[in-house]
Amino acid sequence: MSSIRKEILINASSQTVWDALRDVGALHTRLVPGFVTDTRLEPGARIVTFGNGTVARRRGNADERHAPHGVFGCRPERGEDRFARRVALVTAVFAVILSISSMGGNNATKEMLLAQQKSSDQWAFYQAKSLRRYQSEIAQDLLGAIGNSAASELEKKYTGTIDRYQKEGDEIQAHAREFERESELSGRRALRLHLGEIFLEMALVLASLAILTKRTPIWLAALGSSTFGGIVAASVLLIRG
Repeated sequence: MSSIRKEILINASSQTVWDALRDVGALHTRLVPGFVTDTRLEPGARIVTFGNGTVARRRGNADERHAPHGVFGCRPERGEDRFARRVALVTAVFAVILSISSMGGNNATKEMLLAQQKSSDQWAFYQAKSLRRYQSEIAQDLLGAIGNSAASELEKKYTGTIDRYQKEGDEIQAHAREFERESELSGRRALRLHLGEIFLEMALVLASLAILTKRTPIWLAALGSSTFGGIVAASVLLIRG
């Protein structure tokens, strides 16, 4: 087990010094007031509360002049430990925001592709209707060229068919353009969410580096990246159809 040895000059008699050392229940009043704020004795051990809030269970033999002490089940928290814990907690928040942004971006991408497919289907249907109308117009022109009464009756029939195909084609075209607008809107949302996701992932990497290096500037860069990424991802709420 490692140990630390430090020699100091005390302006007091050896008897006075060892009396203070042996008074293990009065560390906070006789030996190190301020550094230790409270001492409680238990069988074979004592509970020591330090000025920084750390509570340690110390075992020792007060009858020996070297007065050895051991600290068990506790380690004083250093500034680096507090920094790492704080960064780790905020990084967990980064991860939650990242997961939300990633899920939203994936859903928006799926909606964009689905709307594109629906739009393509509607345009294919529109082309089929246009072809049928074109064929009906050719038949109408041929019947008009014949010029007898039977042909005239059939020509009127094809006229109604052409009007119906025209009306249906206009409706199909309107649906296709609506799906195109939905696809474009979903694409803009997906772009914002995926862009925010990039900056949030950068923030996670920078936060990990900050924990390893204990460098505050890297941690500030992680905060800046996450803030920007969160704002970009949240701006998707402003995209309206």
